[in-house]
Amino acid sequence: MELDLPNNWAVYKQPGGMEAEAENRENLRDGYYESLVESNTKDWVDVHVHAKYGKSLSGQAVFRASFRPEYHVTYDTLSPINSLPLMIGQDFGRTPASLIGQIDSRGRLLIFQECVTKDMGIEQFVTTVLRPKLYERFMGQSAFMIADPSGRYKGQISEESGFDALKRLGYKVYPAPTNLIDPRIRAVEQLFIRNSGNSPMVLIDGANCPLLVQALKFNYRYRRKKNTELEDQPEKTHPASDLADCLQYMALGASGGYISRRISPPEKVRRAQPSASSWT
Repeated sequence: MELDLPNNWAVYKQPGGMEAEAENRENLRDGYYESLVESNTKDWVDVHVHAKYGKSLSGQAVFRASFRPEYHVTYDTLSPINSLPLMIGQDFGRTPASLIGQIDSRGRLLIFQECVTKDMGIEQFVTTVLRPKLYERFMGQSAFMIADPSGRYKGQISEESGFDALKRLGYKVYPAPTNLIDPRIRAVEQLFIRNSGNSPMVLIDGANCPLLVQALKFNYRYRRKKNTELEDQPEKTHPASDLADCLQYMALGASGGYISRRISPPEKVRRAQPSASSWT
């Protein structure tokens, strides 16, 4: 409801029991909420003490141990550094998705914008969704893509691959080093648990990436089987899994000097701006 709020509705959030604005504290014994925190699980405390959304019992969020919304998400609009290229994480399929971000001068991965759709090919997605967003927020900024390596394979009907289509549309596109799920998830987790000084190594613009934030908090998860064990692979739910895949490709690109090895010398990155046809 918060993501798609009807015009005649409003959302009001009650303060958590331990916040300065908490209500009714004068009618509770001293230490009431503190004792609840000590004797219950973190998930229970988040709901019943801190008045936060609860986690679904149908599965477990993939990044629940490393992603902290209050630390990794900002609701102050992030702006790119003009002298550095944008990095676009790209996923293919019939629900293509993109994340527009940048590795800043401190080595942090900044995520500025999400782009999602459904039942659409890559060319239509780029033309009607991604390109207008680039034009709106990042006009003139140099950019390159790091994408699902499976996009290099040609289709059974068309001789053109997803990579071929992106290059024809004027974009510089490079494959992520792997499509294996374990190293992809590990690359994201390694960024989430690291800091750059007093700042996180991943910072997400929550106002422009609401679905990504929801995916990281709840929707990108391991499904729980009937025997209560968790599946080995994250559940494919769109657009949560699509955006999570984009983030994983970007994390792989941001780690281990992969970008500098594949896209060198650095001058080539600065010149890797989409052609005029990509912006118009």
